[in-house]
Amino acid sequence: MNLLRIGGGALILLCLLILPAAADVLDDLEAGFIAHRRGDYQKAFDYYTKVVRTDKLSQTERAVAFLLRGQSSSAKGDYDQAVQDFTMAVNLKMNYAMAYYFRGLAYEAQGQMSRAYEDVKKAAENDPGRAMFQSKLTQLKNKMEPAIPDRPERPEGTETGAESTE
Repeated sequence: MNLLRIGGGALILLCLLILPAAADVLDDLEAGFIAHRRGDYQKAFDYYTKVVRTDKLSQTERAVAFLLRGQSSSAKGDYDQAVQDFTMAVNLKMNYAMAYYFRGLAYEAQGQMSRAYEDVKKAAENDPGRAMFQSKLTQLKNKMEPAIPDRPERPEGTETGAESTE
């Protein structure tokens, strides 16, 4: 299961309800949502691209549109594009916890654990009440720490680890 997929579409539905943008923009948002739900992430990306290019959005609305496009990029495995889109969302709305969180997930998918950790940490700082941020921080911290052996290694040929004095 791809961790970057939208669960239930709640974020997009919220966007459709709160964005006072023009009808054509809302139509593209809805079409993007439907395409994403059907698993057609490229089509969703294309619709969200139309949305981010319109001049009918406020800065915050544009940040949300970049977040949605980034989620579509992540869902299709294009993590470089996802990172770019989530970065645009953060640049437009500096304390955008969800953008930091999803960018952190994209970094994690790329194997960039320290960057992932830093972004999820920023998400948690901006929205400390979200348990999923804290949970992901713990997971990332565990991935970054080297495994601690259950017991220390013993020199070869010894039972106790002490050198033989015979």
